Amino acid sequence: MSHLKGNMMILVYAFGSRIVVLALWLLSSYFLPKHIPSGVTDYVFTTTTIGSDVSPLLKSFTYWDAAHYLNLAKSSRWIDAYTYEESLPFFPLFPRLIHSLSSSILTILPSSNQLDVDRISILSGLLISNLSFIIAAPILYHLLKKMGSSKSSAEISVICFCIFNPGSVFFSAIYTESLFAMLSWCGFLWIDSCCLFGIEWATKFNSLSSSSSSRSSITTLFFSVLKSFLGLFMLFLASLSRVNGLLNSIPAFLLCCRCLILGGVKEKKEEDITKSKKKKWLVRLVKIWSFAWGAISAVVIFLPYFIHQSHITKVLLNFYSEIDSDEILSSSDNIAYDGSDAYSFVQRKHFNAGFLQQYEFKQLPNFMLAVPIVILSYYAIKEHTYINDGILWVRRVKDAQSYVFLSNVEEHTKYSASVFAIHLILTLFVGILFAHVQILTRLVCASSPLIYWLLASKIKHEITVAIQHLRNRDTNSFNSMQGVFTFLKNLPIALYTTMFTVLGTILHSNNFPWT
Repeated sequence: MSHLKGNMMILVYAFGSRIVVLALWLLSSYFLPKHIPSGVTDYVFTTTTIGSDVSPLLKSFTYWDAAHYLNLAKSSRWIDAYTYEESLPFFPLFPRLIHSLSSSILTILPSSNQLDVDRISILSGLLISNLSFIIAAPILYHLLKKMGSSKSSAEISVICFCIFNPGSVFFSAIYTESLFAMLSWCGFLWIDSCCLFGIEWATKFNSLSSSSSSRSSITTLFFSVLKSFLGLFMLFLASLSRVNGLLNSIPAFLLCCRCLILGGVKEKKEEDITKSKKKKWLVRLVKIWSFAWGAISAVVIFLPYFIHQSHITKVLLNFYSEIDSDEILSSSDNIAYDGSDAYSFVQRKHFNAGFLQQYEFKQLPNFMLAVPIVILSYYAIKEHTYINDGILWVRRVKDAQSYVFLSNVEEHTKYSASVFAIHLILTLFVGILFAHVQILTRLVCASSPLIYWLLASKIKHEITVAIQHLRNRDTNSFNSMQGVFTFLKNLPIALYTTMFTVLGTILHSNNFPWT
């Protein structure tokens, strides 16, 4: 009962936070003037008349990347959706979901008014994004518990995800952040279920002698394998939603191969199960299966990228082979496709993205926006790994139940925490060197559960110090500006996350560039 109540409270926090963000979005869009950027793709309404008839409030959800997803969602077939070269880097899952949901709604509530079609498409994108966020919240809670977080720490981490999330605006916009987070974290939660069962099975081999234990173990094995396949399917879909889903292959492989990396299976009893010749084959079987499942998972996670790459390569070749025809992409210019990596070609040509491409003096403000999340990521990595002589490694600790790893946060974290530290390092590496550095905030916030674990400990400490300051304050000094400044300086991370949420929502809703 308490477990159900806890999940309901998490859902309430998630739902409430989306209401607040969307309310702030609509208010700022209604009262503040719109920015008109140059050189960006706009959402193409069915007709110019319809575009002018759509409410400015609703139109505010079609800015920046949302325009690409909504344009791709117009086509009934994925292979026919890419009619703008700038849209080729955007993966197909999110637009297909928008198209499917809007088509289903129009089937139930048929309308010949094309204005309704555009409106429903926009609302469908908002519904998918915000619903994915609400579902992602309890998934994050259970994933953090699996990583070794205490119940209270996991609950505070989810509150940080809902309230103190610096990328919050993008989790409510028609972007893939919410969908990607939900699919990735759900996949990580389940992907290694069959491997964990194999370790437990090898550990409790003696208990399988009775028929009742065997039946129970077979049932558990079935559900463990089912959860692993569902987890892999979720990670496959995550890779089908955005390109950095490729990085999920690393933690997926490492989570599945934990018994290989740990160097064996530990038994709860004093005797070592590997001393028994009868049980050696079982331990080896668990190791082989764990490695095989990890390798299979990594390959499957890479498949969407190769599928999308193959498709957009054919699209580009077709476009540039018909350079003089009327069917040429509206955005084509004199830079011809040379047959190289299609995804990188479009990113470099239209978005100036690639290895060190964004390292220009004019990008300095964007680097400044990314500095806070880089600092927080550094501390998250530092507090969930064990460093010795400059080499990142995990240290085995003798424990009666399992292998755990040293940590400075909430007692001990388990092996999963170190895996996600490696994942966060790779995310930072890609974001800083290859992507637009300004997207690093939402890139990290949509992929790494560790960042919310760190925010939980830091913000909890800040609020405790601030409350203590309120209790011990001198009323006269607190009423002065110096007293207010002293109070606020105790809340740097809470103020940073709140400022990014408020400022990001105001700017993004009015078509200003943001992270």
